[in-house]
Amino acid sequence: MQVTVKRRRVLIRNLDGVYTGFVHPINNNSFKLLQYKGDHTSEPTTDKELCAVNMYSRNMALQRRLEMARGSTINDYLYEYHHTDTDAAKRLSKSDLLSTPITRKCIAGQNNLQSVNYNWKGQIDSGSYVKDGNLVRFQYHYQKTPRNSEALLRAEFVLPHLSCTVSWCAPPRRKPEKLETWVRSHSPRLSSEARLTI
Repeated sequence: MQVTVKRRRVLIRNLDGVYTGFVHPINNNSFKLLQYKGDHTSEPTTDKELCAVNMYSRNMALQRRLEMARGSTINDYLYEYHHTDTDAAKRLSKSDLLSTPITRKCIAGQNNLQSVNYNWKGQIDSGSYVKDGNLVRFQYHYQKTPRNSEALLRAEFVLPHLSCTVSWCAPPRRKPEKLETWVRSHSPRLSSEARLTI
């Protein structure tokens, strides 16, 4: 992703395309960024190309995100962050330096009741969602080596009647028993650990 700030607008380029954001203050402690699809030199006057409304705190922490399509809300997400205890002894910890959220919850829309947890790197770690009336819980596992430390290796999915593991990795030549050092591959595969419970 590439983000460029140009005077009163923000230009965002990612795998999905190009987006332009325009900042609007809400109050002294927060502001919102209206995100439109395409490269715009001035803010559009209609909601036709509006794809998201992001609400931030004064310290740039994303608090809420509304995903939009043709003026209608598709999903409404709330973000939660780690709060340090100001009365506790002042010791600098890794969590104090983070600006990434710890959870994201969908409170309305197509992904209603979806909950996602993030690790300290800002990667999705675990969560749950509802699919066909069933609660699905999932856990992601990432490679733990200095190189490719962000590579997703496997995901575990647990339903009331089924659990399975999907892998995007293969065992290394040395110490294959250490699952976190497996090598990222290109195509997912169902692990032999997949099992059906009746």
